[in-house]
Amino acid sequence: MLKNRLLLGSVAFGISFSISLITGQTLGMAGVTGLITVPSTLIAVFVSDRRSERQAQTRLAQLKRQIRALHQKRNNLLQSLEILEVEREQLEADFYSWQDAVDSLQSQNAPAPAQKMLSWNLAALNALPPAPEAPDQLLLPASQELESSSLALKQIHVQVAEQRQLKAQLNQELGKLKQQKSQLEAQTAHFQTQIQGLEKRQAELNQAIADLSGKRQAVEQNASPLKNALQQLQAQVSSLRGELGQLESEILDRRTHKDQLEQEIAQLTTQKYLAPKATASVSVPETDKPETSTELPREWTELMVQLPEHELQVIKVLAEHRQPSPILKKIADDNRTVPELLIDAINNRSLKILGDKIITSGFGNDKVAIAKQHLKHVKQLLKTYEYLTQ
Repeated sequence: MLKNRLLLGSVAFGISFSISLITGQTLGMAGVTGLITVPSTLIAVFVSDRRSERQAQTRLAQLKRQIRALHQKRNNLLQSLEILEVEREQLEADFYSWQDAVDSLQSQNAPAPAQKMLSWNLAALNALPPAPEAPDQLLLPASQELESSSLALKQIHVQVAEQRQLKAQLNQELGKLKQQKSQLEAQTAHFQTQIQGLEKRQAELNQAIADLSGKRQAVEQNASPLKNALQQLQAQVSSLRGELGQLESEILDRRTHKDQLEQEIAQLTTQKYLAPKATASVSVPETDKPETSTELPREWTELMVQLPEHELQVIKVLAEHRQPSPILKKIADDNRTVPELLIDAINNRSLKILGDKIITSGFGNDKVAIAKQHLKHVKQLLKTYEYLTQ
């Protein structure tokens, strides 16, 4: 039983603690609320058990009254049965006495050789041979009284049988009531044990409530500095949110500027292909010209226009550094992603435009490099982009 109470208290504490945290209370207040819920729940269980015990006691008292009534009824029936037994014995004695009287009268009036014993069968009396008129007149009252006694004796036998049957039924019901009584007594003892345990638990809970009240006061006293700190944190959060809004506006401005630059690059690229061949190619100063004067293919120009700035930085790092891992990680952190996702995004763009990946990857970031077959165009793309962004 104690384990069940501990389990119930633990469940009540967990539910109250969780609800308090969900509703926005602090950890300390949620713990205090959960601890207050535990004694409340156990007291409610105690009250429910007391009510069940009272109902069981009321039912037990009703059954005891029924048992006493059945005992009284059984005693009355036993007394009636004893009276009927006495009456039956009296009627049997009268019957035997009348039979002896009839036998004596028959022995006096009948001839000695033809003398017969009186039969117990009353029907045989009617079958007797006729006697002289004077003895018949003497035997007639005795015979009638004997028949009436026989009928009364039969009725008494029927009543005795009915009383015995009723007695058997009462004994059966009495056995069932005794069994119910024993069960109720066992339940009462169990409830009494539970009540004692609950009373003991109630005393412990009262003591725990007193201790918790002291702790709650101490927590409330210690909570004032925490509230001040919380207000300061909220003020800091508000200021940080303002700074975040400013940063977001700056980021939006930079993205707008970047989009404008990309549009200008696209326009320059379009103008390059629309102008005559002599002036269509992008002019690069003599000092910045690549080693070859091969013009950047159109699909590579389209790839350059679609690549964002940070992905172009990734391509540049891979083309110019043998150990690009630290720089790639820094670029990924600045853009809130990981190097692998940056490389996958670049390869997806190149697959759509060029039909092939321009970056090959192995195990680890140091194994990532520009594909050899595309290295020439990648370098030309980077120099063209640098020239256009100057």
